[in-house]
Amino acid sequence: MARKKRVKGNAKAKEKFMQIFAEVRWKHRFDAEPACQHFEECGGCSLQQHSYEQQLEIKKQALERLVRETPGMSSLAKLEVEAVASARDYKYRQRMDFIVTPEGSGQRRCDGQKGIVELNECSLVEDENYAIYAKTLGLSREVGLEAYDQNKYYGCLRYIIIRRTRSGQQLVSLLTTSSADEAKLEQIAQKLLDEGVQSVYWNVNDNRLDDSLGECRKFWGQEFITENLLGRDFILGPLTFFQANHDVASAAYTSVRNFIKECQPKKIHDLYSGTCTMPVIFGDLVDSVTAVENFPENVRMAEKNLKANGIENVKFIEQDVAEFLKQSDLEMEFSVLNPPRKGMHEQALRRILELAPDNLAYLSCSPRSLLEDLGILFREYKPLKIQLFDMFPQTEHFETLVLLTKKGR
Repeated sequence: MARKKRVKGNAKAKEKFMQIFAEVRWKHRFDAEPACQHFEECGGCSLQQHSYEQQLEIKKQALERLVRETPGMSSLAKLEVEAVASARDYKYRQRMDFIVTPEGSGQRRCDGQKGIVELNECSLVEDENYAIYAKTLGLSREVGLEAYDQNKYYGCLRYIIIRRTRSGQQLVSLLTTSSADEAKLEQIAQKLLDEGVQSVYWNVNDNRLDDSLGECRKFWGQEFITENLLGRDFILGPLTFFQANHDVASAAYTSVRNFIKECQPKKIHDLYSGTCTMPVIFGDLVDSVTAVENFPENVRMAEKNLKANGIENVKFIEQDVAEFLKQSDLEMEFSVLNPPRKGMHEQALRRILELAPDNLAYLSCSPRSLLEDLGILFREYKPLKIQLFDMFPQTEHFETLVLLTKKGR
């Protein structure tokens, strides 16, 4: 009989987790007043009627129940989920994408109506970030930079993206269609630089799909800004993926680093390496790291991060992970897995079982796809620890870390 095809990231699995989350949530009484005036209509966050302590408990209970109700997770269900709180439950996001439309600018509605909520504040971002967003939006209207209409496909300004480091460096990205007037963008950029912003980018996206990413057309001021995390410097550009919650990211990466210390491998494979954040953080513990990533912008920034920190024992490979794992002479001792939300390709998971590294650290932003992948990995591995990292207070989102070792060890 042919093996049943495994469907990754299917809608039913996602729906199941959201149903579990909702059922767990409604068992808890509201015990807090929303801090944001836009809470009832804005889709940016949904849990402000719960105290932060209660939010963390809701997330923990929802994850534990999902584990219990997912077939093949009995070994994981025996472990208690360790929930790691955010030091800030408000104003923690160091990056935010604000959508710009003719009807308003800010975030999408969550009250059953279509459209955008025109924000007068945002409780998730630092005050300095919101102030620069408001300044940028005002300047765009002042110079006549027309907002993009996603229904009629005309106009030019689509998103204002604000990023700020803990040291106060700010980068503003203006995402437009190619029809934008460069002279108007120049006026906005120069005034923002006068306000103390370090870097202003003009990015272009003519795709009709709603997407805040675009091709870099030009920048004013510094080319990059620099964030420090766990004593390492990371170079950030307009397209760089970097966790938006500094403190919780530090805790998650420290947990991975401590596991590596405990296991004492000589070589590590970091799959879905992004901008090489984790190899920079744990590279000093091992003889060598092989980092694999296929998004060109991430590869470019990874090279800068390695150079900025004087890291010389990391070999960076620009390739799809599933393709990389096809190598016949590959040997693997310890692997860090940090895939995108959809999880890993089944072929890649089966190849890891064949390569049989002694230990794995799997960090995921989707509990649904994480458990799907663990369903395969548990054929040869057993879980040692599960941690919930609350990267996104006031929302239902979080990241999960599972540490694994080969059965029989």
